[in-house]
Amino acid sequence: RSVTTGSGATSATTGATSVIGTYSITLSAVMAAGSFSALSTYSGSVSCSNSGPGASAWGGTNTVLPGGAGTSFTLTPQTGDNITCTLTLTPPPQTIAGTVYNDANHNGALDAGESGTGISGLYVKLASDSGGTCQSPATAAAAVGAASGAYALPGVPAGDYCLILSGNNTLTDVSAALPAGWIGTQSASGVIHLTVIASGPPPPQNFGLFSGSKLSGVVFADTGAGAGVANNGVQDGAEPGIASVAVQASGGAVTAGGVTSSNGAYTLWIPATASGAFTIVPTAPSGYLATGGGAGTTGGSYTRPSVTFTPSSGQTYGGVNFGLVPANTFGPSGAQTAQAGTTLFYAHALVAGSAGTVTLSASSSDSPSAPAWNQVLYQDSNCNGVLDTGEPQVSGALTMSAGQKICLILKVLVPAGAVPGAQSSAAVSAAFSYSNASPTLAATLTASDVTTVASPAALALTKVVSDLTTGSSAATADNANPGDTLQYTLTVTNNGAQPVSALVINDATPAFTTFVSAACPATLPAGVTSCTVSAQPALGASGQVQWTFGGALGASASLAVTYQVKIGG
Repeated sequence: RSVTTGSGATSATTGATSVIGTYSITLSAVMAAGSFSALSTYSGSVSCSNSGPGASAWGGTNTVLPGGAGTSFTLTPQTGDNITCTLTLTPPPQTIAGTVYNDANHNGALDAGESGTGISGLYVKLASDSGGTCQSPATAAAAVGAASGAYALPGVPAGDYCLILSGNNTLTDVSAALPAGWIGTQSASGVIHLTVIASGPPPPQNFGLFSGSKLSGVVFADTGAGAGVANNGVQDGAEPGIASVAVQASGGAVTAGGVTSSNGAYTLWIPATASGAFTIVPTAPSGYLATGGGAGTTGGSYTRPSVTFTPSSGQTYGGVNFGLVPANTFGPSGAQTAQAGTTLFYAHALVAGSAGTVTLSASSSDSPSAPAWNQVLYQDSNCNGVLDTGEPQVSGALTMSAGQKICLILKVLVPAGAVPGAQSSAAVSAAFSYSNASPTLAATLTASDVTTVASPAALALTKVVSDLTTGSSAATADNANPGDTLQYTLTVTNNGAQPVSALVINDATPAFTTFVSAACPATLPAGVTSCTVSAQPALGASGQVQWTFGGALGASASLAVTYQVKIGG
């Protein structure tokens, strides 16, 4: 409020104004800075009273006091007046309107083409809101058009209100009630809390309804994460949800589907046209297994991997959860070619998708069946793919947790009498039992290792020597002197049509020489993955020199190794 006086008078926003002499005073209303509405939207009125003696006490005429409608008033006080004026601003009433609609696509928004529910006898009531509580009795009830879904509540003053969807127009009943067989989507509780202001009517206040039932739950990784219990069908500990899993409800000719969100949650909307029993089942990601789950509040039952229940329109069901675990992985399978009387090694790794126990075993099918092949399965404790000293043979069941890896090495001994073309197919099996699963849950994975005996003629070995002291060229023989250093080069060529694996080269220091050094090829041919000098004499001694290769030497490929000796004198 502000008061404006003539020259020589005092101006103030509140309180009293002292006037010396006779001056005109204008009393007017001004909206505070930042107000949402304009002064023109308000209805104003003024009333004044004079508690002073008035001019009539001195034979004059009393001051005329303003009154009535308006937002600005002028008066001319006289000596002795004590005038009090009250300016009242009343905000205009607004109309609240909206639609109660059939939300067929259950997205919680009034879309083009969506209209009323077709139900007669629906009302939207207006009640005061005090601290979030709807006050009884309501002040008005508007009928909802059955076809259009439209309703309107005119003449609503500024303030805080509740809009209450109901099936009656009894003002003392301020509880929300949705029509039978329907579920709320927009303003799902059936109550809207809103504030009406003077600047204009509120936006449409809509209620969305879906004819049918609603079901929700979580698809989760039942791996026992964060102190949870693995494979028990209950989301506990810190077991996470699984995103992007399709979940489908099917019954008769009706289906309803949804996809899990980032936390594994999903919602299905089953239309009222559904009848009879429905089956709810998640489409497990590739390789995943169902461990267990629960029927939640449906009153139905869970039988791995699905829930079966009979929906009832207007009901909301929850807690329909499904536990899944990643499948175990085991491999790789292998195939090698070797000479009779040699030994091969196949490396494997088992990674558990969830907790359980595993029994590992190896068996073989040999062709021909004699002479007998021999296989031994070892645990590769450090997972380096090499059978190290002290690594144990596999025996008994091993306990695993989710994500744990067990490495294995299958040692295959090719019989000395095996003929070229003989073959042994070894099956390494991992029989896994999932802990805590009810009913029991098990899975067996197998890796296959195929070993074929190659023809000895497939490999050709040449050996040449050069005198490093004199610088002579490599030849099959050399005239050397005592004290000279000789270098022997052994070259292996695969003349066969198939790769040769488990390649080992053996030699020995010649008579009257002592060992200096041995070396693998500087560059390995394609298919050969490694080379180690697996046996050699001490420096200055004599004895066997051996090179062992990983991978396979391809058809027509060759490689060369070297070692040096010194001639005694």
